[in-house]
Amino acid sequence: MKIRTSLAAVGLSAISLALSQPAAALEFGELSVVRRSESRADLFGIDAGDRSVAHMWQSEATGPWVGPESLSGAALDVTAVDLIDDRFEVFAAGSGNEIVRTGQDYDTWAWQAWTVLPGQAKRVAAAKASDGRIGLFYVGTDDAIWYGTRATPEEPFTDWVSFGFTAKDVAVTAADGGAFTVYTLGADDSTSVARIDPASAVEPVWENLGGQGFSLSALRTSTGVDAVAVIGADSAAYVQQRSAAGWSGWANSGALGVRAELAEIDGLVSLLVLSADSGVSRADQTVEGGWSAWEPVIEASPLETTFKGTAVVSIPDQDVKEDRSIELGIRFDVSRRRVTITSFPPITTESFDTPFGSTTSTVTLTSSSEGTFDPESGALEIPVTLQFDQSLDVPLINEDVRASFALSTAPPGAALDRETGTVALAAESTFDSVGGGVNPLAGLDVTVVISGVIDRGL
Repeated sequence: MKIRTSLAAVGLSAISLALSQPAAALEFGELSVVRRSESRADLFGIDAGDRSVAHMWQSEATGPWVGPESLSGAALDVTAVDLIDDRFEVFAAGSGNEIVRTGQDYDTWAWQAWTVLPGQAKRVAAAKASDGRIGLFYVGTDDAIWYGTRATPEEPFTDWVSFGFTAKDVAVTAADGGAFTVYTLGADDSTSVARIDPASAVEPVWENLGGQGFSLSALRTSTGVDAVAVIGADSAAYVQQRSAAGWSGWANSGALGVRAELAEIDGLVSLLVLSADSGVSRADQTVEGGWSAWEPVIEASPLETTFKGTAVVSIPDQDVKEDRSIELGIRFDVSRRRVTITSFPPITTESFDTPFGSTTSTVTLTSSSEGTFDPESGALEIPVTLQFDQSLDVPLINEDVRASFALSTAPPGAALDRETGTVALAAESTFDSVGGGVNPLAGLDVTVVISGVIDRGL
């Protein structure tokens, strides 16, 4: 991302809206922010764990954020539009790439059941045009951009139309005359913009905004100015705006994150940034073109998650190889760079023969030190000590042993996939005797391989 040193001011007030307190801890993986008619904002996000959609809102423009309120469902991406009387309609790309929507009942304010629309989407964006029409734009499973419009909430969307433009993400704002301005991140991560008039047969002309990024967001302010935000390759949040003189060029907002969302709150252009540790912070644009101090909207919190998979224990010299299904408790700290095993249910092997008779081995976790995780590479390492208790009791023989392992994703292809949660950990060690006496297992090599899925997103 090319950094510019200034951002064109748009004549907005320089009042900073500090949040008096952060919301309760919530681990969002995606965000969408929508302005209310009275200049407050509502935040819709996807929980990083169960992928359900959650809703938070401001009780007043300068107040804290309230919630979260669960809308249930399971989604990959979410977008929302403000209809009338502060009722919202929410669209999402479901966990199976289906397009789903929900809205608030006009009498009870209750959220309606999710319904499925035609089409398959990976990313979604929606906006309300000046004539009241809703435009829904999405990146399909074919990576093309599709869109349709709808005049009223009671009517279906028009047939989806494809631009034939390959993209990774899409954002949209309302333009003059009932048209829409569409922003995309192309296959090469470049940012582009085009004006789309559904009533016109004129093909859109794409304009490259320069730079590369991901996590695209766009906003049309009440003064008619468009702003665009991306996360650059350096994880910084960048913003640029369009005035009568043209685009301002990208400017670094001073925040690092994985998602950046623009909003207008009480007449100010606000930027909400989701950090890698699932915290959300907000800053408002000043008249000088910079940003106010960053204030927390959602505090980051440790991530408690579960690993489900298979453990294989091998003792080559004893010709022992056992595999068992396991479920482990895992905790990532606030930074998401430190990790600990919090629970390790005992694993009991099948009976196997020894020179002293048949026995079973029960493996338990005696200690787990804090390990490390590299979010960029997916490399993971957790030191553990396991004890192997034998059911066989032979006089004058000590059968129980323990071994310390540095479980690691070192083998190729074993790194944690943050999209799917799949990971493989392996380690070799040598048995140490537990207690005195003769121990036939002491000094033997032992290998542990654990593979499976972590069920919460990082």
